[in-house]
Amino acid sequence: YRAGATYDMKADRHDREQGKRIAAPLLAIWGESGIPSGAGDDALLDIWREWAEDVRGHAIDSGHFLAEENPDATLAALMEFFGA
Repeated sequence: YRAGATYDMKADRHDREQGKRIAAPLLAIWGESGIPSGAGDDALLDIWREWAEDVRGHAIDSGHFLAEENPDATLAALMEFFGA
């Protein structure tokens, strides 16, 4: 987490200035009652769409720790994303 507030921010700013975006498909999943809850799926996905070309995702019925709190839904989201 420490790098997120220091080095990562500088690196992200540099990438954005260079017009770099994530080209690989990106899955964003979060807990319905976790930190970003209430913002709405579109708002959260739109944030990632500023950084990546192909963004998919949705909330999962859990709090912050998706895999621990709802492993079945987390696995289902990953399996669907990876095409299994």
